[in-house]
Amino acid sequence: MGRIVSGLYNLARLMNDFSAVVSGKPGRIARRGVNKAIGRIAGPRIYLKGRKRR
Repeated sequence: MGRIVSGLYNLARLMNDFSAVVSGKPGRIARRGVNKAIGRIAGPRIYLKGRKRR
């Protein structure tokens, strides 16, 4: 069940990205890109208290 929910969540995020690009609105595209970049940089540090090292 967890894999189904995770897959649906990832699909929804992908569709939001696709929707932003297809909309043709430069402001929306830029905002989506900036938010993704911030999330990838700051997300692990904020939510996971730093990257896990092996």
